[in-house]
Amino acid sequence: STMSHTQTGTIESSQKFSRLHFNAGVNWQMDDYNFIGAKVERGIWLKNWYGFTMDEDILRNGVEEDHLLSVSDQDSENPNSFLVNAYYNGKIGSWGIDANVDYYSLCDKKTDHVTESAMSGSRSIESATENNSHMFASRLVADHRLWSGTLKFGGELTSVRRNNEYRINGVDNISDRFSKVTEQNYAAFAEYGVMIPRAGMLTLGLRYEHVAFNFDDLSDPSRSIERSHNDFFPSISFGTRIGLTQLQLSYGVKTTRPSYRDLRSEVEYGSKYTIQTGNPLLKN
Repeated sequence: STMSHTQTGTIESSQKFSRLHFNAGVNWQMDDYNFIGAKVERGIWLKNWYGFTMDEDILRNGVEEDHLLSVSDQDSENPNSFLVNAYYNGKIGSWGIDANVDYYSLCDKKTDHVTESAMSGSRSIESATENNSHMFASRLVADHRLWSGTLKFGGELTSVRRNNEYRINGVDNISDRFSKVTEQNYAAFAEYGVMIPRAGMLTLGLRYEHVAFNFDDLSDPSRSIERSHNDFFPSISFGTRIGLTQLQLSYGVKTTRPSYRDLRSEVEYGSKYTIQTGNPLLKN
């Protein structure tokens, strides 16, 4: 026999946050064609509070089985960020050079206190989440005149490391989770743009990416994932002018990656009838 489960009611949520960003930088124009610079930025959250209330009737085959009132109080202690950037832009001989280096880190700690009242009784659930993320990225682009157009080519390197710890007390069927994500992204690209007389500007591009992704589930190694993939992303665009009207037609291939939150393995507790998790198996 089939059985229907229905939750009907209201969810109200609110959030209060305030943060400060400090940054300092220096730029040096070495001559008419060469520039270098650096910047440091620090982000500090003064307050980051989020709360929600669930007030629901739980129906089994259309008959009320339970009434639930769940109040969640989430407080983020110190989701602080740190960014360092350095760049060079200029000319070396007949070559144009554009180089960037970035380092970014984010520490995010969150505690969640859930007070739950149901017909079967009341209970409190405490959980704590800590994420530590680090990213290093670099990019180098060179351009040069070629025939009647301009050739650009370059490469990128991005390295990401993220550690997650999740602890929960007060509920039996959800356990602590510990995981680590590392990702390496290597990319090479080239682009050629040429002005076609009495027609317009034609640009052709091609990008190659190699991504190595590792998800280590330290709580359950059988759920760990290691994969890599290689992709090509072609692009083409054409721009022209007809009288006072500018026209551009472009085509490109891109990919969308799941967020680290989408990939998370911990089970977040909302109520005895509402839990939420991610899926490390999600693909691009």
